[in-house]
Amino acid sequence: MRNRPATLRQSSPKGPLRRFLSRRLWLPGTLYAALPFLYLLLGAGALASGIYIPDPGWIISYLLLISAICLHGGIWLMVLRRRRRHARLRRIRAQRPSGTAITRSPAGL
Repeated sequence: MRNRPATLRQSSPKGPLRRFLSRRLWLPGTLYAALPFLYLLLGAGALASGIYIPDPGWIISYLLLISAICLHGGIWLMVLRRRRRHARLRRIRAQRPSGTAITRSPAGL
């Protein structure tokens, strides 16, 4: 801590704010699964409204910025989840003895 400048030493939140910022956020499963698609939908809506707004003025730059951030975030989140899912499947396949396959039992048995 002593080697850091004074501005960096005093910038971390203290007390209740620190507890609030460091707690985990739990979302329902359906909302968690739909989050990338919601980001993409919001980005596409902001892009469409930025393109088709009758009097663009000053708001067009903000709409395009919001659309770029949301589209990028949605795509990034989808790719991140896909990579994790495939990495988990590779780990499971690597732990299985060779020559064994995952088979499902017939319905009702």
